[in-house]
Amino acid sequence: MSEMKIQRGLSRLLFLFITVTITSFAMSLVISAINLRFSSNFLQIWGRVYGIAFAIALPTALLATRVAEKVVARTTASVGTLIVGSGRSPSSMAPVPHGTRIR
Repeated sequence: MSEMKIQRGLSRLLFLFITVTITSFAMSLVISAINLRFSSNFLQIWGRVYGIAFAIALPTALLATRVAEKVVARTTASVGTLIVGSGRSPSSMAPVPHGTRIR
């Protein structure tokens, strides 16, 4: 039996889809159980709530990952770069080789 692989670009979307599916499933189930206390029509109401939660969570997660990646990229220093305590602004700093002592 051959192993099926997906393209790298699609793996990110698949990962996001699986994460959103599990998260919206769990959150809608718990919140519905707290609010409805497993009433007689719990599954019917929860199914609708899950669908709405998923429809909101997927585009939100797509947007949130893009924003998070940009924030992390802007706030993460490259390896070997000293930012804190150097007395210089981050934009004027050159990378510091590994093992260099900073006074």
